[in-house]
Amino acid sequence: MGDSFRKVGPIEATLHFIQHNSVKNKKAQIMSTTTTPDYTTIKSAQNAAWTAGDYSIVGTTLQIVGEQLCEALDLRAGQQVLDVAAGNGNVSLAAARRFANVVSTDYVADLLENGKVRAAAERLPLGW
Repeated sequence: MGDSFRKVGPIEATLHFIQHNSVKNKKAQIMSTTTTPDYTTIKSAQNAAWTAGDYSIVGTTLQIVGEQLCEALDLRAGQQVLDVAAGNGNVSLAAARRFANVVSTDYVADLLENGKVRAAAERLPLGW
């Protein structure tokens, strides 16, 4: 409706961010002789991409995947689970429902916060 904004996926947002910054810093890149990746720029681009959309809503539609993964692993009470890139916690919550000891991590704070709210609603003990 005349809005100049549109939602984009994480890959498109990451590419846009990197392209924009690479054009802006082109002179610095030409003069640079280092081959070390700029991890700060990469992390910023990824964080911008994953916070650009409402992935918590998308993630809740995939809740069954976390349940199926825990079933396939035959996860049992007392087992240790480290959920890396946990997002809004689909796998973490499924594991905690099976009484596993769960720690969740993700560098997108908003997604983790949504996972914390979901865990609190179910009174599930999770480490963040």
